[in-house]
Amino acid sequence: MPCCLAEKYKWCKDLPVVAHKDEEGKEYCIFHAPHDKKGVSDEEFNKLIFERIHYTKSKNDFCSLSGTIFKDNIIFSQVGVLTSLPPIDFSWCEFNGETGFSNVLFGREAYFSHAKFCKGADFKKALFNGNANFEEAALIERANFSDAEFKEVVTFSNVKFRGYATFNKAKFSKGVSFVNAKFIDAANFWDTKFSREVEFSYAEFNKVADFTRTEFKKEASFSFATFNDIAYFYKAIFQRASFYAAIFNERTYFYGETFIEGGNFRSLAIKETIRFESANLKKISFLDTNLRKMDFINCGWHKRFGRDVLYDELSLYTDDKKAKNSFQPKEKTKKIEILYRQLKQKYKEEHNEPEVSNWHYGEKEMFRKGSRRIRFNPASLSNLYWLSSGYGERPVRAGNVLLLLILTLSVLFGSAGLEPNPSLNGNPAYEINKIKSLSDMLSHLWGIILNTLQYATFEKVPDYVPKTIYGATLKFVVKILIPLQAALFALAIRNRFRR
Repeated sequence: MPCCLAEKYKWCKDLPVVAHKDEEGKEYCIFHAPHDKKGVSDEEFNKLIFERIHYTKSKNDFCSLSGTIFKDNIIFSQVGVLTSLPPIDFSWCEFNGETGFSNVLFGREAYFSHAKFCKGADFKKALFNGNANFEEAALIERANFSDAEFKEVVTFSNVKFRGYATFNKAKFSKGVSFVNAKFIDAANFWDTKFSREVEFSYAEFNKVADFTRTEFKKEASFSFATFNDIAYFYKAIFQRASFYAAIFNERTYFYGETFIEGGNFRSLAIKETIRFESANLKKISFLDTNLRKMDFINCGWHKRFGRDVLYDELSLYTDDKKAKNSFQPKEKTKKIEILYRQLKQKYKEEHNEPEVSNWHYGEKEMFRKGSRRIRFNPASLSNLYWLSSGYGERPVRAGNVLLLLILTLSVLFGSAGLEPNPSLNGNPAYEINKIKSLSDMLSHLWGIILNTLQYATFEKVPDYVPKTIYGATLKFVVKILIPLQAALFALAIRNRFRR
């Protein structure tokens, strides 16, 4: 009678059964019998394993050991035993002792799906020339993949790393998946190189996650991942990084990263803080994330007209010359406005006034450009505020507008006609007796400007008074516009140099 698991695993159907029977009377081959019921020593059992591998290798055949229950320690890399494996299937195996695959060459495919490693699993410097599948494996204690090299596709999806897991200096040449992997203990990816796409979506890191100097040459996705302890991305290099809807329950550090193609930090849930230091953030999206929970130190932002801007704002603009400065729907501009407001409030609490000014400008820009009714109405308060002083943040613009106002209103006064103030008893100031023509106005422009400033400063007895109702109306315009613009100019100077 064959092994009771022959129907499930196929490969053991011709093997004899051992004397052991379970409570239901089922019989097992020596490979599938419980680890303490095999009737042979550890050395004898391991010898049977190696003999089967050597036999299939000599036949250039696929070696299946699926479902095997190993007695105790087994080292595949020990001297004089086995350093090169054929395409092999360890799926559903149970390794009850220390398991060593260090320096082993997996010539082709290697399957470890649903395998259970009860003690340490050592794959240090192992070379996988074919696809490697660890899906839903359980690594109870430590797992060491340091310096391992994977030439083809690898999957660690749904793996439970219950002990310390290290992938230091590992190299992944093709795509790799850690989707829904759970790292119960610390996870170490120092100097790991991912040459193609890597997925950590829905992964869970319960202890320290260290990605120091990790290199992601294609897209790296941490979408919906959870970090329950400190995470380090020191000098990690990203081409594209997605942390969409990731959860950070402890402090996270991004030092010196380079996001070349772009990154997605949207909809993050942040309990503590995320710190970016010396990071390139020129193409990073932060939509729907609370930026007050982030610290930015010496980071690189994209510049637009001399100010730091979020990539989310730049993405609003199209490349079409005919549609230059056209915008996406209002909902997105509103979200970006909220991001700028969060940054402004954050730096205000930190008393960092230059940053407050920068992000205040961005906030007002999004408010103004987010509404067509406001944006395309030249008389809207937002447009006037922007044009007159850059939302109180551009002193040069405010000063130029102030000078232009004074000059323009003075010319208008001159064109309306002025005459000496009767209160001066016929003694005209500056020896100007009349201003009736263009030539009079040009020859006495400075006197007219001084007279305009007298009105703007509410001097009770100005040197000259208008001759017409048009000129009288200009008096009220001058008394409103010039003091208002002067106040905006003073505000802009204060905002620029406040500390």
